[in-house]
Amino acid sequence: MTACSPGQTSFTRPLALRHVDRAPEHFVWELTNACNLNCVHCESESGPARESELSTEEALALCDDLLALGCKVVNLSGGEPFLRPDWLQICERLVALGLEPILVSNLTIANAEHFDALARLGVEWIATSVDGPPEVHDRIRRTRGEPFSPFARTHATILDLKARAFSVAVITHINLWNLPHLDELADILERLGVDLWQLQIGQPSGRLREIAESYLIYPGQMEDIYAFIRRTQQTRKLTLDVSDDIGFFGPDELAIRTLHGEARFFAGCQAGFRALAITSDGMVRGCPSLEIDVGSVRETPIAEIWADEKRFWFNHWDPTKVEGNCRRCSFQRLCRCGCKSLALSTTGSLHRNIYCINQLQNLDGDPDTREVEGVPLSARKRSLPQVTE
Repeated sequence: MTACSPGQTSFTRPLALRHVDRAPEHFVWELTNACNLNCVHCESESGPARESELSTEEALALCDDLLALGCKVVNLSGGEPFLRPDWLQICERLVALGLEPILVSNLTIANAEHFDALARLGVEWIATSVDGPPEVHDRIRRTRGEPFSPFARTHATILDLKARAFSVAVITHINLWNLPHLDELADILERLGVDLWQLQIGQPSGRLREIAESYLIYPGQMEDIYAFIRRTQQTRKLTLDVSDDIGFFGPDELAIRTLHGEARFFAGCQAGFRALAITSDGMVRGCPSLEIDVGSVRETPIAEIWADEKRFWFNHWDPTKVEGNCRRCSFQRLCRCGCKSLALSTTGSLHRNIYCINQLQNLDGDPDTREVEGVPLSARKRSLPQVTE
């Protein structure tokens, strides 16, 4: 993605965060780019490890810096984190510092030895991805080398984790391939007894850009997803966590974001306010999906990077930059054009978002036209089966 520059962006905190303490409550650390899978939508285009990945010494020093930064929970992702040889040393250092590591793994190579070690450390949560029933998941989560069923391995490992009393979160990236199968997937996850199901939109970054025509949902299908969320909340025992790239001030905004009985609403992108991320080679971002680097921990301590709010220019409020239908929206001061990574990867702008329920329902949003980095994909009516009530 072409790098963005701050230009003359004014340094003004958005209204919803004017009196919010900045703290990296949501911290994601990409331990390695190495991965045993070759997923069609991978943002990081994972495969081999980067030659410039942080050394063990640098990684352990970063753990100390995260404590000083005020982190409490550290999501360790990849690639596949279990492919980093010193992953356990990093977890041990985090736990010794009083931080809580959460492993985000595809669970196809994780084994009893891994889980015994995590249990000894007191790690409670493990997150994984399930993108559909077997045939759909395996179409998305492609293997490298010897073929196997990623779904079968992940499914069996979730059962093992539940038997070991771990809490399991499942992440699903919604796309054209799995949208018609969400109810079937809900059946599977409910039977597995997963503790949290996070729903996200597949965004055209990394490898997904290459298959966007057949994979990226249409703006109008946000309404189908919205209806699925409400139906699932009302009829199932699953606990849903709706990510920041879904919704935006529809009629049930508070309801779809309710988590553990607490009503919530979208307060705009949290990158650089309550969220922070670091890549395996030490580059710092406001969000793992927002491809704008704000510094390197090899050059500047992460606490110093975080303390400099101007580095996170992309999330400061400047109403003069708002574009498209977002200019007409009465929620623009709160929403700030929705999820920044979704807006940038589709429209090519941080200040215009076409994947918005309010826009579709009230502002003449186009339900059938998609863009990747501002370049329209061929407009056509949706032909795949739709999620229905």
